[in-house]
Amino acid sequence: MAHSNTDILFVSHRHDIVSGGEKALLDMIKYTVSIGLKPHVIIGSRGTIVGYLEDMGVPYTEIFLPFWAHSGNDPSPFHFTSLNPTVNTTRQIVSLIQTLKPKLCVTNTIVVPWLAYASSLTNTPHAWFIHELGTAGFNFRYAIGEAQTLRTVDLLSDAIFYNSRFTAEYYLPHFSTNKEVRLVYPAGIPAAAETIESPFDADAYKMVIVAQIKPQKGQLDAVKATHQLLQQGIAAQLAVIGDVEDTEYDKEIRAYIAKHHLESAIIFLGHQKNPSSYIALADACLVCATNESFGRVAVESMFLGTPVIGANSAGTAEIIDSESIGLLYKPRDIGDFCRQIKRLHSDPKVASSIARHAEKTVTKRYGETERYKQFVDYFKSLTGEKTALDLSPLESSFFDFTATVQTLESRNNRLESIEQSLPWRILSSIKGRFRR
Repeated sequence: MAHSNTDILFVSHRHDIVSGGEKALLDMIKYTVSIGLKPHVIIGSRGTIVGYLEDMGVPYTEIFLPFWAHSGNDPSPFHFTSLNPTVNTTRQIVSLIQTLKPKLCVTNTIVVPWLAYASSLTNTPHAWFIHELGTAGFNFRYAIGEAQTLRTVDLLSDAIFYNSRFTAEYYLPHFSTNKEVRLVYPAGIPAAAETIESPFDADAYKMVIVAQIKPQKGQLDAVKATHQLLQQGIAAQLAVIGDVEDTEYDKEIRAYIAKHHLESAIIFLGHQKNPSSYIALADACLVCATNESFGRVAVESMFLGTPVIGANSAGTAEIIDSESIGLLYKPRDIGDFCRQIKRLHSDPKVASSIARHAEKTVTKRYGETERYKQFVDYFKSLTGEKTALDLSPLESSFFDFTATVQTLESRNNRLESIEQSLPWRILSSIKGRFRR
């Protein structure tokens, strides 16, 4: 699907709009359209993102996008047979760049490097947007190791944008080229709350936590805090919104609930397309992640007028920089967590004041023009000319990819020859030993 006079070529690593990174990309695409720019988007496969793009009239091209980094919660293997940056995916993207001739290429996540490689091969300016905290936040596994991955990100980027100062501080020690801190906060006005049937009891103190269910998001801390509030005589209920990414963590949470008979107090609502409807019903929104790179949900809750209580660490503390707009608790300290919740529960005037000041603050701090100013300024500074990058420092990563591909292809060929000559049961046993 071609588009003439393309201004920005984006790449979306996921086909569904679920987590903060994908939502941030969609927000940015919408903004570029609103100011008259012409974006084009590379998608890895068809999903919910297609509907959003078609509604905006934004063209897209589907190209297979293997990951070179996975979350520790994701058991997916690396697709090494497509990880050589000189073949397949990169070739297709190079061809697309040559057709569209974008002024800028933008990679929205650290997990797919192929647009960055293609940009360097076509001498097209490239900007990398980093939302994740790598090994610290997601326990990432890297196909070529963390050090070489970050070196590659640095050398293949003309500019790097971060979703918070905290994220920038995490990565800057790894970069020798891109030392300037450019920020685009991934937060904005959430979808309007809809009228829904409340899942809460009428007389309950209503709390909500919105995040994919995995250890990094801390849902178990919220469950434990709810349990402690109940023990102290407060009729608290917690709505847990988000799909399950870590099944073992989900089992741990549910085992705790069963052990302490909390079934009526903890409400699992799964993934919700519009969590705003539930946040707006709540007395407090809980943000329990201790290594949150930014914390989009916190800002959305403030826009909706729901007070936020968050862990005093990482990007959450960067958002809640004053008690006038939210409360912080010592991470993993359930007692302190409960004390902060009780401050809101016991004094509705304090809760109302926090909600009012927070809404005013985020409206000023995270308005579209303010959020995207540094990105727009960078785009306007582009002259259309770019000096070819020196890729010699990346030769080792090219070698690593090629060697890995050759090794796996050799193994696959050997297995195929064995399959043709041995009974199935013997083959299965050999495969199990051979692939360890």
